[in-house]
Amino acid sequence: MNNERIKVLEMLQSGTINVEEAMALLKQFPEGEQDAHQARRHTHDRTHTDPRQINPNKAHGAPPPPPRPPRPHTNNDNFAGWAGDIANWAKNLADEIGNNVRESIADIDEDVMDGIRDGLEEIRPGVFLGGIFGGRGVPFSFRTDNLDSINSIKLLAKNGSIKIDESADEYLEIKGQFKPKDPDAKILFDQTDGNYQLLYDYDAMHSMQITCYVPAVEIDTIQAETKNAVIDVDDISKVRHLILTTKNASIDIDDVSEIGMLEANSRNGGIDVDDVQVEDLILTTSNSKIDLDDVVANKATLSTSNARVSIEDGNIAELIISTSNAGISLKEISHGDWEGERYIQATTSNGGILVEVPEDIGLEINAQTSRFSNIDCEIENSMILNSMSKNQLSCKSHDYDSFAQRMRLHLVTSNATIKIREE
Repeated sequence: MNNERIKVLEMLQSGTINVEEAMALLKQFPEGEQDAHQARRHTHDRTHTDPRQINPNKAHGAPPPPPRPPRPHTNNDNFAGWAGDIANWAKNLADEIGNNVRESIADIDEDVMDGIRDGLEEIRPGVFLGGIFGGRGVPFSFRTDNLDSINSIKLLAKNGSIKIDESADEYLEIKGQFKPKDPDAKILFDQTDGNYQLLYDYDAMHSMQITCYVPAVEIDTIQAETKNAVIDVDDISKVRHLILTTKNASIDIDDVSEIGMLEANSRNGGIDVDDVQVEDLILTTSNSKIDLDDVVANKATLSTSNARVSIEDGNIAELIISTSNAGISLKEISHGDWEGERYIQATTSNGGILVEVPEDIGLEINAQTSRFSNIDCEIENSMILNSMSKNQLSCKSHDYDSFAQRMRLHLVTSNATIKIREE
């Protein structure tokens, strides 16, 4: 290339002349196709020095287009490496998009969210919330310190958990979240005649999650019902009738006292009861266990199927248990000070029965299992045998009616052992 053509290209690159002027000068000093290509290359470099010309969106703060995925290796041995490169590229791209979205939401919604949170603190009965959060949960809250007006509380959820707990202060509070199918779905707090409940279109909801804080005042009825989610009750008292219903999930009850009647109903979900004082206890489920620990009751009826029933450390005057295809275990079931007669009826099939009874009490035992199983009785007190065989036992303590503490046992199973022993 001659010096004249080099000088023209340098002038073009420095901006002394434009492209048209450079092409005209180069034509005066021809040196073949290669120099024309060189001029076009300099032209390309000249017109793309400003990044805003490469991507005009950058001048307005818009993000650059996503990078292209790496090209596959031609060598089959390197295919795994190429696949790893593709995975990393996809992850980095997803992270970049997610960061951009989160930053945009934070910039746009912060003031709006502050306003919503402030508004929720002012919710009062009769005010409803609609689907203001789109696909996210819509929070709701209700609170009252008018404790004299509380007659009953009804909590109806859908595919969401219900938690009932003691109020830290003297107030009633019901709060939670709901996810609507319909963006115009509403929830209403009703307190007619002291009967507190949530009103909403059940079919318009995807799910509803509820937490209720209950004061330690006398309440006639608390009813909680859901499905496919747990119910958790902790540290409440002075309720005349407590009704809990779910299915395909467990019910947990802990530290509950001064309850008139407690009913817990589940299906395909276990029921756990710990540290409870109640007049009447009714627990019903299926295909799941029932466990009781430290329970005081006048009467308890426990029913399940295909799962065990276990009681440890209790004082229950009348106990009726039924299950199937699983065992029953009753340990330390008559603790505390009591007088009179206790009655225990336990029925199952294809599962053993174990009963531990206190020492020095009057006993009346009727136990039966199938012909190929046996009964193991380890009671040291003198007993009057009415009938006894390998799989059947009927006996009673001498002077049964003279004992201050008496217990009648009626135990039935099949294809499994019945064992009776002292604590």
